[in-house]
Amino acid sequence: MPHLSSHPASNTGERQQALELNGPHLDLIIRNPALIHFQEADFDKRGLAPYVTCSALVDTGATAVVIDLRLAQSLGLRQTGIGNVIGVGGQQEAIKFAGQLEVPQMGYIEIIEMIALRKGEVSHPVLLGRSFLKNFVTTFDGPSGIMTIARPTTGYNPVPSEEDHAHI
Repeated sequence: MPHLSSHPASNTGERQQALELNGPHLDLIIRNPALIHFQEADFDKRGLAPYVTCSALVDTGATAVVIDLRLAQSLGLRQTGIGNVIGVGGQQEAIKFAGQLEVPQMGYIEIIEMIALRKGEVSHPVLLGRSFLKNFVTTFDGPSGIMTIARPTTGYNPVPSEEDHAHI
């Protein structure tokens, strides 16, 4: 089960501060699913990147997986639509793309919808929003400075006991 932190801190206090200031990050790989079987020479001819490895910010406030527009274009991701999104800066137009997202340390590989903002930049190459997180059990452990993300196990009961947890 991956433990997410913003950098490899040597003690709990450093982890707490880093998690608070930088947020939890997860290393992942993004590919164009239409080009998975291409050879390296094919990418060179097209001027596309075969894949990108990056550190994504886990963003529980984001509804969707958000990808930087330039990153989506460099991978040649297929545009699947256009829509509007509402964020901190208000409503703006977003482009929907299909991309393969892989989290190697979890054995997770899926083709998912990603959105890119037409104007402006995102703070990270990828924001992992609730459309991704809904598939996992996440624990934000502030005192230890660690966020844990895991696949639900057989027999998983999503309802915590009343005396130990607050429902959010």
